[in-house]
Amino acid sequence: ALILSSHSSMKGGAIMTYDVYVGTYAAEGRNSIFHFEADCVRRTLLLRKCSDALDRPSWLLFTRPDILCAVEEKQPEGFVAALRVKGDRFDLLRRFSSYGADPCHLSLDEEHRFLFVSNYTSGSVAAFELDEDGVPFKLSSVHQHSGSSVHPIRQAGPHAHFSHMHDRRLYVCDLGQDRILLYALDHLKKALATSDVFISTPSGCGIRHLCFPSLHRDRMYGICELNGDLLYFEHKSDGWICRQQLQSMSTPADTYNLSGAIHMSDDEQYLFVSNRGMDLISAFSIGEDGYLHMVDCCSSGGHWPRDFAVLGNDLLVACQKDSCLTMIHFDRQNQKLLLNPERFDVEQPVCVIKARKEI
Repeated sequence: ALILSSHSSMKGGAIMTYDVYVGTYAAEGRNSIFHFEADCVRRTLLLRKCSDALDRPSWLLFTRPDILCAVEEKQPEGFVAALRVKGDRFDLLRRFSSYGADPCHLSLDEEHRFLFVSNYTSGSVAAFELDEDGVPFKLSSVHQHSGSSVHPIRQAGPHAHFSHMHDRRLYVCDLGQDRILLYALDHLKKALATSDVFISTPSGCGIRHLCFPSLHRDRMYGICELNGDLLYFEHKSDGWICRQQLQSMSTPADTYNLSGAIHMSDDEQYLFVSNRGMDLISAFSIGEDGYLHMVDCCSSGGHWPRDFAVLGNDLLVACQKDSCLTMIHFDRQNQKLLLNPERFDVEQPVCVIKARKEI
């Protein structure tokens, strides 16, 4: 079942329905971007609209409430597209080179004036200026990474996987180097400034994504793709220090267990992680000291949970290799993750985001 209707939006003052957007590995000419209304009371999805204009749009990001950007994960050259979300349509506004191969992630600067693209296979990060409507219009800079690490296949060269602007520095995860590279944004030159500053992560871990609490600016959490580890960093006067390294699952990982996504609850009291291969979702409580404590682990309900969105106390999970979305409820009182048995058919979903609202 895919199209199930719902009408509830609030319950006891809490949001219970969400507009969510799903990116996929579906090819151009097939529906590859979806807009759903997710009802967290009835555990249902209502399809609102979809688009077949893009090829393998594996990451989505809103630059404005009505402007959705998407990567097209392709070789030897990837692309970025900007679409206007209007009523029941996605209108393609621009499509341009990502200046690298297999772009897999998008992020914004803190003033929402620049868009950053991580090109995985080529190991580079590109920055684009946004116009006043939030549409990328001009390349500002490209930085090509170099280096490798211990895994003979996955780390033979650089692989930029993720970026996030934090306290005016762009943090870029490079899985191939086991490093988090830091760039400053030069507003006069409108470009990322070259930097040799980086944070080392454990050898062979394959750092993938980061999570930054807004309430504690001196904390940072990272998920490692190649060994399934969670990392907790604390910022001191001499830089970032790794305080904790622990497995993201209750069962040891093997070579087929690759961590997928890391997201925090809205109140920043819990951290959730997906793991592919074993197909698990794990929940961790965040202590007052910043340290993580596993509280539960459950099946994702489908094979290869690459990403998920946190919808209040529920997770909407993209299970790529089973071509489905699943829903998991987090029972805070009993500290349990509860899988809803219903699965919703979507071709190769790999990214789930909530709609952006004006503040």
